[in-house]
Amino acid sequence: MVDISEYSQMFRDKKFEEISIAERTLANGLEALRLQRDLDIINKYAQGPNFCDFPIGTGRIYPNFQDRFNVFGYDICGVYVDYARSKQPDFVENFQECCFEDPYDKVKMDTIVSLRVFNNIGDKKTAMKNIARILNNNGVWLLNIPPVLFNDATFHTNLKQAGFTIEDYYGYDWVSSWKQMNKLEARFRQVITKFADLKLLPYFLYKIIDHLMPRKGLIMVVARKTL
Repeated sequence: MVDISEYSQMFRDKKFEEISIAERTLANGLEALRLQRDLDIINKYAQGPNFCDFPIGTGRIYPNFQDRFNVFGYDICGVYVDYARSKQPDFVENFQECCFEDPYDKVKMDTIVSLRVFNNIGDKKTAMKNIARILNNNGVWLLNIPPVLFNDATFHTNLKQAGFTIEDYYGYDWVSSWKQMNKLEARFRQVITKFADLKLLPYFLYKIIDHLMPRKGLIMVVARKTL
């Protein structure tokens, strides 16, 4: 049996009725802006023909790339995989239940996107090696992680040993750093959230604010398989 973290176990054991709860949580205006920020970066580096959304979650990433690539989606949670298959009945084999510690390896990928997950994986070194194993040479892995992990020398050492070179990285998503915010920053976040939920905050303005805020909640790492 593959060892996985408690966080991964929690997601693995989700029930089907929890999907609608997750979708509602991610349907507000602020989350829509955050998603667009992710997609802006991903679109700069995504390449085909094979594109994998891993983990697939409720399916917010892969639909944006179906017109350009052969899209695949992997997740440790079986109900998320079943949900994706129900929405894409002609491509059920493209969606597989698996984890970073033991990924589906029957298809080689050219792009893998892993959002808001890697910091919660127990054996990160093995996960990196496994991602490299299912990527084609010169394939790209886009993952976002907290700054504290990015600033850890072990992360960079393990990534290099797995055969990756960091091609670029972006500090962004200041709203997710709410635990570190002072009172003024927290109040500003509340205002931004309110305007976003009322659809009164255009994306271009949100992007400028996200760029100017000194505190960054996530680092998007663009890792190229070079070995």
